Amino acid sequence: MKSLRKLADVVSVYTLKNTEKSIFFCILDGKYCSLRAVRLDEQRNGGCMSAELKGWEKTRPLRFAFLVDASEASHEILDEVFADCYGRWGGRYSLIVPCVDNQICPEYWPWLEHFDPDVVYSYVSLPPSAVREVHERLYPGYYIEHDDDTDRFDTRYPFDAVSSLSTLFSVARRGRWHSGGRVRIVDAWHGAKPSRVFSDNFGTHGGTIGASHLAFDASQVAGLLTIIDPAVQSDPRRGVPRDLDAVPNELAAFQCLVDGSATTMAQLSAILAPQLDVGSFTWGQSFNIVLGDTVPDRLLFWNCRLYIPSWLNTDIVCLRVTLDQLRDPDYLKVFREFMRIRNHVNDGSGGQPNLTLRSISASDADLAEAKDLIDGPGPWKRTFVQKVWALRDLVPEPRDLEHSLDGKLMNQLDTRPGWSGFPLTNRAAKPPQHPPAHFSDAPARHGYLKGFWAADYAFSDSGEGRNPQNRWHLPRRWRMAQAFGVRRSGDNRSIPPRMRAALNGCLSLPTALNAVTEVISVPQFRAALAEAFTRDEFQSKASTDERTTPMPPAVMCYESSEQPYLTGVLGMAGTANTAAELLLQPFLRAQFERLGLTTKPRAREMDNVMALVRKRLARAGGNFDPNSASDQEWLADTILRQARALRAPASYLKYSELKAAWVRHLADGDDLEDYEARLDAHYSEVNFHQENSLEKALIAMRRRKMLFQGHSWLCDYCSHENWADIGDYGAELTCEVCQTKTQAPLEPDTLFRPNDFLIRSLRDHSVLSLIWVIDQFAKRADNGFHYVGPTAFKTKFGTETSDFEVDLLMIVDDKTYIAEVKTSWRSLRQSDVAKLVEQAERLKPDIALLAIMEEGAKQQDAIFAATERLRTQNIELKVFTPSEQYEFPDEKWLFGDD
Repeated sequence: MKSLRKLADVVSVYTLKNTEKSIFFCILDGKYCSLRAVRLDEQRNGGCMSAELKGWEKTRPLRFAFLVDASEASHEILDEVFADCYGRWGGRYSLIVPCVDNQICPEYWPWLEHFDPDVVYSYVSLPPSAVREVHERLYPGYYIEHDDDTDRFDTRYPFDAVSSLSTLFSVARRGRWHSGGRVRIVDAWHGAKPSRVFSDNFGTHGGTIGASHLAFDASQVAGLLTIIDPAVQSDPRRGVPRDLDAVPNELAAFQCLVDGSATTMAQLSAILAPQLDVGSFTWGQSFNIVLGDTVPDRLLFWNCRLYIPSWLNTDIVCLRVTLDQLRDPDYLKVFREFMRIRNHVNDGSGGQPNLTLRSISASDADLAEAKDLIDGPGPWKRTFVQKVWALRDLVPEPRDLEHSLDGKLMNQLDTRPGWSGFPLTNRAAKPPQHPPAHFSDAPARHGYLKGFWAADYAFSDSGEGRNPQNRWHLPRRWRMAQAFGVRRSGDNRSIPPRMRAALNGCLSLPTALNAVTEVISVPQFRAALAEAFTRDEFQSKASTDERTTPMPPAVMCYESSEQPYLTGVLGMAGTANTAAELLLQPFLRAQFERLGLTTKPRAREMDNVMALVRKRLARAGGNFDPNSASDQEWLADTILRQARALRAPASYLKYSELKAAWVRHLADGDDLEDYEARLDAHYSEVNFHQENSLEKALIAMRRRKMLFQGHSWLCDYCSHENWADIGDYGAELTCEVCQTKTQAPLEPDTLFRPNDFLIRSLRDHSVLSLIWVIDQFAKRADNGFHYVGPTAFKTKFGTETSDFEVDLLMIVDDKTYIAEVKTSWRSLRQSDVAKLVEQAERLKPDIALLAIMEEGAKQQDAIFAATERLRTQNIELKVFTPSEQYEFPDEKWLFGDD
């Protein structure tokens, strides 16, 4: 600072808060000078991040989604999918998505996006464009396409997930999910394949785990209840153990489920596994009986269980049956007893359990017969019937997905179930090692605990917005998760799914007991954007058309030449909200326009210039060649002539004039004498604070060096107009040019002149409109708001200049924005709309924002065409004008520091 004092009399140093790189800059006698760029976390709290910043962690099972052809050829595929799901912790909550003609059914996309799978396993050969869409819309940690070169359909992963048998010790210890005593898991004797209906409903130990016995230490608390033909059991050649806990058939095993003396792999896979709740009045408030054995019926049976509330879904809440089974009196008897004892599904009011019979393949007559068989001969009929016409009828309603809280990152995570907090220090965290809760019931390092689960991490960050705890929200299309630094420890040699952005914007990391996350480094927002836009996560060498993974939209992105002006103005104000309070208040804005602090040309002056150009063109016969050098010089001379006639903006404002204008503004069009008379009669504290707010606002701007207070005087010797700052004002004044001294007046006019850098920023670089957009969308954010200002992009190496620039990039809660910002509709051209469309198609935000800082309409045909074009790519084009502001400034109050 001392060295700077030698260069100028007025020295002020600023830093911009709340962005990734903070620009230190100074004002030397009203001139902007950049000093150096530093990371924001180097200047806060002596080089440390705020101690208030936190992270939160929640564990859950890995989520799997399977893409399966909906034709009848998929029965064997579904056999393997069901077995795989029952063998994984949380596997019963997997989603199976039907495909037709090697494409995902369009109706299932909203459900698939909300389901948020960590792994997408496809038995369908999707075209490259469809695979890219999966990556862009779902951001899976793995996309695996089944190898068609083999006749086997069993699932194959390069990693292991936590086994459903990991819950076995919790079941044995807590006794909540069985009738007590030793846990008995339903199994089938090896070599004997259970019926497809039985496997679909319950699964078997051998069919899911692929082993014929439990681990030794697990056998102390559990055993297998084996379904075995009595003839096989009595045959000494088969080597069946004499003490085998056995039942003769599937019906006997079903009876054991009725009285709770046995449990199933289907139940173990769901116990203590967090579920994505999607409430549905149609599907989630009754026990579902699916009649039929076609592939659509099996898909209906599997997916409808996802609607049952999590507090019920660990039990058996859905069964698939055939009409032949219901016609069997023995089966029907056990079935009715099961419904009487084990059905607890209702609408949540605690009333009578509900039962609904559904089918896609069954005829109306078959459904009626099945209903009569289930209800029996008694007078009370409790079974509802619903004919399901197609698999698309199972898709959740948009309102059900919208109202689900699982896809939303809520406030107050410290009080949310399952979340545990930890501190962030210097943008790095050592998260606590919290394995799934049921691991505590099992012996340490037991084999059933091996495999990966998912840990979701949420991070707070400083920033603009209403919420004091600004939170990171990682979008799917902008692959920012790869910018987080993760250090693991352990000896796990498998290849887990990639870390990814989960639906609620959290960072999702696969974790295992032998692959522990030790440190997570949280990047700066601009650095994370640079990773998302320039890094090829998959290192693919395929051509654009053949590529199945997203291609980075650019090879380089960096701050454009316009960014320092936004940085400087926000550095003066401190925050975007303060800048908006000072620069966008209607009264102050009107006064500042007199000083030239605006990019908006006066309409009358524009009309005069246009009228003169039209008049000169008419005199020239209307022959104007824009490519002719002489015609270009003629047009420039015409415009310059008119420009000389324009009145230059004022150099300063008198405080007395500002005060009088503020009083007239408060009078709101009333006669000034009548207004002052009313004040004399009913003067209140409100009126006092309103009038005094002008002084507070000017002091706030003076303190921030946005305005300089002083005195202007004319040298009697050389006629130079001098400026004396309030701090330099003394009894004697010296001319800056001729050094002539003169006595200062006793009562000088108090004047305010704007900072030269502020004038250039607002007049020549549209900073005011950028601040308007930033402030408005920061106020709209509930949980998180991040932005970067003008950014330049290069799409290929070897070029000196950027290929395109974006005015603003924002993440507002869970939506990504790119913005084209204009001060007025006059400055909007058709090429600007086309440019925004091209940028949106390349960067793929959720919303392409066209922000115009005045009311009106222009280029409506181009905007409509752009809207339709972007809609086909799931991008919304939004026009934002002052009428859509989140809140409007109070015109009778001015901002001031407390």
